[in-house]
Amino acid sequence: MIEFPPEAKNYFDKKANSFIDALKPSIVRSENKQRRGSLAHTPVALNIADDDIIGRVKHYYHDELDRFLGFEIHEANINEFLPKGAAEDLEKIASKVIRQPMIREYCDANYVREHLVDWITRRRLQETADKSWINDLIVSLFSDICDQKILTPLEGIQVEVPFKFGQVSFRYFTKSFIDGILQKLPTGVPDLDEFGKEFRKRYQGRVYTEFICKAEKNYAQKLAVYHTEKALEILKFLNPAALEIRAQCFLGRMGQVTPAQWHAFQVLPGDKVVFFEGVESSGRLNDFLVDKKYLQTFKHVGTITDKLLCKVQINDLEKRCLEAISHFAHGVTSPSPQDRLLHALVAIESVLLKDPNESVQSHLGYRVALLATSKLEDRKKAVKDFQKGYNLRSRFVHHGTKLDDIEAANRVLFLCWSAIYSVIDLTMKFESKQALLDSLEDELLTPQ
Repeated sequence: MIEFPPEAKNYFDKKANSFIDALKPSIVRSENKQRRGSLAHTPVALNIADDDIIGRVKHYYHDELDRFLGFEIHEANINEFLPKGAAEDLEKIASKVIRQPMIREYCDANYVREHLVDWITRRRLQETADKSWINDLIVSLFSDICDQKILTPLEGIQVEVPFKFGQVSFRYFTKSFIDGILQKLPTGVPDLDEFGKEFRKRYQGRVYTEFICKAEKNYAQKLAVYHTEKALEILKFLNPAALEIRAQCFLGRMGQVTPAQWHAFQVLPGDKVVFFEGVESSGRLNDFLVDKKYLQTFKHVGTITDKLLCKVQINDLEKRCLEAISHFAHGVTSPSPQDRLLHALVAIESVLLKDPNESVQSHLGYRVALLATSKLEDRKKAVKDFQKGYNLRSRFVHHGTKLDDIEAANRVLFLCWSAIYSVIDLTMKFESKQALLDSLEDELLTPQ
């Protein structure tokens, strides 16, 4: 049951009513600007005049970062807007409401803000709305919060058998599933057969994640994306492309990691035009196959990371370990070797440097060597390889020098990957980064 403390309810209701009082008359636009240039040639142009408005119109203002700046209300003889200062206060109220423990699991600040704007609009236009905004919000939450199942299509991956990882399950769209969707489409729709063929081609056999929760639908979708991405980051870290700096991993949510395309028109003599298109696929690997052999190979580290993704509260080292995996995974999907190197080194610095002031030269290479190798000669070589790889990074960052030693870059990439792999295992032993670094320091100073 959702219930606000009386003091909180009174406070939020008072603030909500103050926003109605804050509405100001807005300027009615009487003419439209003529579209010029490319805008005048687009197939669809929006040219709406005031005479075209026959019902309520609500218009939002956002900045270039999609931050809420206010809104307008237009209907009949009412043309009003919420000024920027009041809009900023409205955002703060939405953020405060969402911190209430009884609702923060089920919706986000966007939902609260949208409801508050809608409530202000209904109150101003004398439509149905509870005089108490909080009461009105609770009624909406009671209606909107329900069990949700979100399926997120992926690309760049095939699975032999469905499996659960973290908060999501990896499955694939079967023929019978697609048949069921197409059979429920209304008959008599033009080009229905063609649509069915394209839909089947697009989705049948495609892998997806399944996320189940109890929440408002838009928040459930955001949660599905978040938990899908966290699971995918670990799969990217364990992808074959993670160990080859020239390879690019195209594993991700559908539409997010599709290989770059190129399109061109070539104008020939006589004004004949030829159109070209293709895919830029340098370093592309085949779809990532998660089969029984793969699951068995990474069973140990998969079990550990699965538990980390499922935990409600994680300790310091677990948090830093997941962040390091995230940094490394972002590099795996980049087509640029320089980006790959930078992300790998950022990942290792985030988990193995004590603080921003600690010297990389004096400590990082030795700690990586201790985690990535076990024999003395291998550790000596690892320190040298790491330093050489780090110099490649510095030449790019400080001088713009492109990466010219692929073998050296791959060696440091492997060292970073191996060190993080070891840290994953060590989350079972240590609870903080400091405890891990103290242990490495002891090992470094222990007489042979």
